[in-house]
Amino acid sequence: MARLGIAEHDWLIGILLICIVVVFGNGLHYLLFKLVRRKEKLQRWENIGIHSHLAGPARAVLLSIAVLIAIPFAAGLGVWADRLTQIFEILLVLSLGWFAVGCVCIAETFMHRRFDIKQADNLRARAVHTQLQFFRRIVIAFIIVL
Repeated sequence: MARLGIAEHDWLIGILLICIVVVFGNGLHYLLFKLVRRKEKLQRWENIGIHSHLAGPARAVLLSIAVLIAIPFAAGLGVWADRLTQIFEILLVLSLGWFAVGCVCIAETFMHRRFDIKQADNLRARAVHTQLQFFRRIVIAFIIVL
């Protein structure tokens, strides 16, 4: 094995493994959100914005988890394995917060659809819209603080 250079370049195998995991995670994200788009079209949820609010955060969560799973199997990273693990754990926490904010925005959009402010007698709808905006801001601030 030493003649092939594997022992000298273990870090290359580790990087290759992480790259394979990233490609696999991106493929999984593509398939998952292709199904989400199909479900949106079938159930007429196109205006809720599931894809626009959750595609980025979901990709970040999937890739962070995939890399965190792959790092222990990546030989030759040595000291960098601990640092990479810590970096991707921080990225996972940040991307989960981003995902939670996207879920709050989707919930707000869903509730906005139930109360139309374009009607003639819209006092109740305007009150609900104002309450939802305030609630969204409070929840997002709570997520950021956590």
